[in-house]
Amino acid sequence: MSETLNKIRTNVVVRARKSEELSKRISRATKQFKKAFQNQDVLLSDIYATELECLVESYEKNGKLLQESVAQLDGDDLHRWN
Repeated sequence: MSETLNKIRTNVVVRARKSEELSKRISRATKQFKKAFQNQDVLLSDIYATELECLVESYEKNGKLLQESVAQLDGDDLHRWN
């Protein structure tokens, strides 16, 4: 039981860190996109727009996995206290 709980906790930490990393990457890509758009660089704008789409998709998937891991922790805590 303890080993499973440790794995779930590790998953939560890993997913939370990945969310932070993806958030930073989204912020950087957004700034790069805005700059390319302002400079009317169509090719770079398209590249950064595609990168943003991929990053946001990864962020959303990671968020769902993080929620599932947290729900597992919550469920495990409920079982231990009942």
